[in-house]
Amino acid sequence: NHTAEDIPIIRSFASSDEIFSPNTFPNPVVDRIYVRNQFGEVKQVHLAVFDLQGRLVAQKTNVTLTPQTDGAVGLEVGHLTPATYALVIRAATGEQQTIQFVKR
Repeated sequence: NHTAEDIPIIRSFASSDEIFSPNTFPNPVVDRIYVRNQFGEVKQVHLAVFDLQGRLVAQKTNVTLTPQTDGAVGLEVGHLTPATYALVIRAATGEQQTIQFVKR
């Protein structure tokens, strides 16, 4: 059971999860993968794509991710061979998300 004093703490956790919530599309990818920050504030990020052997195969630095209403940032991956890759999205604040995608 939660008391009224617990509610601000629960809300605090929920809102902090929403601050850095990027999503990617499309998946599978042909030429370009797009990253969008669904919630929260503007973030400076580094995008890095790794193959399944852990090799860096594409990257884009000093990218500004804005909230969803301001669109998405594209990363060119057309040069990659068809396979599964990991896109690591690392914010300057230390927050990080890893998203797998398939390159056709």
